[in-house]
Amino acid sequence: MSEETAMSGTTAMSGKKAMSPLTKVISGLFAALILISVTLVWLLTANPNYVFITDADVMDPASYDYPDANAQWRPTSLPRSWSRDPQHDNALEYAWYRIPLPEAVRENGWTQILMLRHIMNVEIWLDQHYLGSGGPASPDNLQRNWNRPVMWHIPEAWLTGENQMLYFRLHSVSDFGVMSPFFMGQTEALQQRYRIHHFLQIELVKIGLMAMFFIAALSLFAWLETQNPRWMLTLLMSLSWSLPLSYIVAPSVTFGEMNFLRLTHWGTVTGAVCLLAFVYAYYLSTPLRRLRWLALLPVLHGAVLIATPKLQIVAVGSAGQLLLQLLFVVLLVKLFRHGTAPRRQLLAVSAGLLIMLLAALHDITLVLSTATTRWRWDMLWAYITQPVMLLILTWLGLAAFKKGTSALRNLNRLLQTRLSAAENNIKQVYADQEILEREVRVAAEREAIYRDLHDDLGAKLLSLVLKSERGPIRDLARSALQDLRDIVSRVANNDSVLAAALADSMAEHEGRASGLGIAFDWDIDAATEDLICHSSLILKMRLLLRELISNTLWQEDVQRIEFVARLDQQQLTLRLSHDAPTTIALSPLLRKRLAALNATLQPTLPAPAAQQDLPHCLSVSLPVVTEPAAASA
Repeated sequence: MSEETAMSGTTAMSGKKAMSPLTKVISGLFAALILISVTLVWLLTANPNYVFITDADVMDPASYDYPDANAQWRPTSLPRSWSRDPQHDNALEYAWYRIPLPEAVRENGWTQILMLRHIMNVEIWLDQHYLGSGGPASPDNLQRNWNRPVMWHIPEAWLTGENQMLYFRLHSVSDFGVMSPFFMGQTEALQQRYRIHHFLQIELVKIGLMAMFFIAALSLFAWLETQNPRWMLTLLMSLSWSLPLSYIVAPSVTFGEMNFLRLTHWGTVTGAVCLLAFVYAYYLSTPLRRLRWLALLPVLHGAVLIATPKLQIVAVGSAGQLLLQLLFVVLLVKLFRHGTAPRRQLLAVSAGLLIMLLAALHDITLVLSTATTRWRWDMLWAYITQPVMLLILTWLGLAAFKKGTSALRNLNRLLQTRLSAAENNIKQVYADQEILEREVRVAAEREAIYRDLHDDLGAKLLSLVLKSERGPIRDLARSALQDLRDIVSRVANNDSVLAAALADSMAEHEGRASGLGIAFDWDIDAATEDLICHSSLILKMRLLLRELISNTLWQEDVQRIEFVARLDQQQLTLRLSHDAPTTIALSPLLRKRLAALNATLQPTLPAPAAQQDLPHCLSVSLPVVTEPAAASA
């Protein structure tokens, strides 16, 4: 207990000297929020080339069709909520609105229409010209766009400069339609406003959803690692609060709009209950068994919502949120009086709760207010503040996790020191076992490849060598058989001394040349005896030499061939001289062999002593990645 007190005192003293990282982050968030708010206000008012239309004529039609000249219209102000209009028939699911084209629009030739929000489907006409829709045009298919801004463009050819009418057909669930005011103006001005509102009304909701799922994943990870049921509360809280966000951006609903609205209000209250229980358990050290009564709140609230008529769903849902706000006020008082966590953590949690409560109170007054004109400029804020509160809790949780890991670091070092010897022994045993198993597998695979190639291709090539007469055909078959043997031997994956590999290859070609009656001389630099090459490099080199010497052996009137290999600082030079009348051609296969080794082929002058006897000479240069033979051994 004394150590904790001393640590708290040290933290408090250091807090007086310098601002803590958490305080810096919170201060930065508030500063960024203020800056963004000022910037948005400036952007929204910097280019006022538009008109805001808040009055219209409404008609509750008897049919879905375009209204005729005898339709009965009555004036109304926008936004117009069907559930709050006593003259609206509760059974209707659609309504028509008409707005005279403003004089400023006709004079300036403005062609853009921007509606910030609407519920369900909306379609628009300019006189008899169908302009477009904010949802499917089918009356049987509803698409939810109530918080999504929509823009339409009027073709300039439709504007006559005379008095014209805009007609809107709104199709929604009965008692759930809202016709919103809209803007008409210049393209640049409304496009800028559209981007801002789309970010505020849609993109922030998506960001909030991603934050909810991220926090839910962190909570699940913390619960799986610690088996502490408190983290299940934050998991349920994130999932519950994702329901209201999904309600905003969901494109369609299959189980009924009003049922989704009930589920949304229930999820808001349930998430708040989970947050309340988590703060009590984590920051006030309240046992979870004493918080079981909180589980009755979402159960009772859900039962009441199910039994509530659709026109009272919003009122019942708001009543449940008001009750939770009172409980959060009590929680704030207890946090400052009896909180056991460090003061800066209590301040951060209290600030997040206060912001969330103010946003929830604002949303409740906005939804329940009879002054619908607030919807012309106001919007819901809870979907922004709820993720902020969860991010504060996540930040505090990560800070506590970091502190715990720091405290355990020394113990882990001691444990690692004691277990290092045993761990190294175990690793060595597993490494030896893995090497042995790999060698067994490689040996089995090699044996299978040997058997298959020997039984099929090898036998056929050998038969062709034995049955052919001496000459180019027999030499070609023998060359192919040797290629096959080299490729099969590559499976062994054994490194070789460069000098030995070159000597073995030259012995093969000397035998081939002897069979064709051609003299073959070769000389290998002694420096290659000290270097080890990987088997893949040896194989590529043997294939290149075989292709190069084969093309030389098959030249007409060739009588003598001379091969010289020289090594100079990891660069191997292979020189092939011969006395044929013409030099060899650069075939596609030879190009492929050269490219595999990053090698270059160019004609060079033969040695002075051999210029008369061997007039043609080719030089191949290739890099050699090797290691000293002694080190490999």
